[in-house]
Amino acid sequence: MAEVKKGWDLDKYNNESKELVKDVNFFDIVIDELNKKVVDEIPTKKTILLNSCGIYVENSDKEKNNLIVEGPPAIGKSHITGKIIDIFPNNLVVWRTRISKTALTYWHHGDEKWTWDGKILYLEDISNDVLNCDVFKVMMSEGSKAEITVDGHKTMTLNIKGKPQVILTAAEANPNAQILSRLDSVELEGKENQFIGIRKFQAENAKRGKGLEYESVVVNCFNLLKRVKVIIPFADKLVDIFPNVVEMNRVFPRFLNLIKNSCALHQFQRKKDKNGYYLAEKKDLELASEVIKYMHQYQVIGLSRKQMKKYDLVKEWIDSDGWFTKEEMHSKNPIVSLVSWNNVINEMAEKGLLECRMDKRDLYNKQEQWRVKKERPIEIVIKDN
Repeated sequence: MAEVKKGWDLDKYNNESKELVKDVNFFDIVIDELNKKVVDEIPTKKTILLNSCGIYVENSDKEKNNLIVEGPPAIGKSHITGKIIDIFPNNLVVWRTRISKTALTYWHHGDEKWTWDGKILYLEDISNDVLNCDVFKVMMSEGSKAEITVDGHKTMTLNIKGKPQVILTAAEANPNAQILSRLDSVELEGKENQFIGIRKFQAENAKRGKGLEYESVVVNCFNLLKRVKVIIPFADKLVDIFPNVVEMNRVFPRFLNLIKNSCALHQFQRKKDKNGYYLAEKKDLELASEVIKYMHQYQVIGLSRKQMKKYDLVKEWIDSDGWFTKEEMHSKNPIVSLVSWNNVINEMAEKGLLECRMDKRDLYNKQEQWRVKKERPIEIVIKDN
């Protein structure tokens, strides 16, 4: 993680950094800085950066402060996520690769001085076993105690102090329903020209003998930021900017968190009320809107990443007459078993994504057919008043 090194003139860097954090384009300046180590993926960088800034907010909805970065193997999930988190102060980041369920369970157990508040917990390549365990569920929530079973029959209570800003990477994550409800999601897809850009970037680093480093003045800005309490004076006016559908119940509190995160990141530019609360502004709303739009395509529907990929396959039938049977879907995509397709289609139907009809093939036979319902676009309309 980035840190101010010995020998640096701290007064000089503090003064320059204080001027930088007051710049109205501070967020874009940080994104430009991240471009030194991460090729393209601008929306992803904005999403991970703004979510990570939740460590600077004291009064966020903590259960909604969790993000998983997904994508195929070798797409660069860990590289991109790690380089973005690198810009945060070393003492605020806890980073582990492929942590075991046992290690997670007893992490800081008995350490009375430890708290997860104000920390980024980055778990790289998390396994489904860890992702879906009870301890991790509590760690991603506002609860403080987890009940676990030891030696197959003994019950033990673990005290989990504080709530970290959780950032995960996974290639094949399969979170259960309870975990999925606590996670925001962003997926790396990778494009051909991006892969070329990455190789060029790696070649340039090889020619120099080392990679580009973040500017110390920018790094030091994150040392100057403090944990603050934020209020959104216009929060009541935001209720109607989302469509009135049940899916928005998942998105709205996360949207409010992102507004607070932006305000905390720009705390040197924001006013405070008489109680010391920082006041979010329209610029925070605009940045949060950009990020939530990027994420909503997955989280609004309430599907896991695996389910989303199958849903995309199902949507291909829209190009024909729309109606299909489970057997036809299996025939077109035999890599997924008929039993699995049956489960997937039933799950999508339960979520209101598919509709069903009974097609009368002849006088005696009827066949169940399915079709994708017309998708409801999620638009966020920001009004000047």
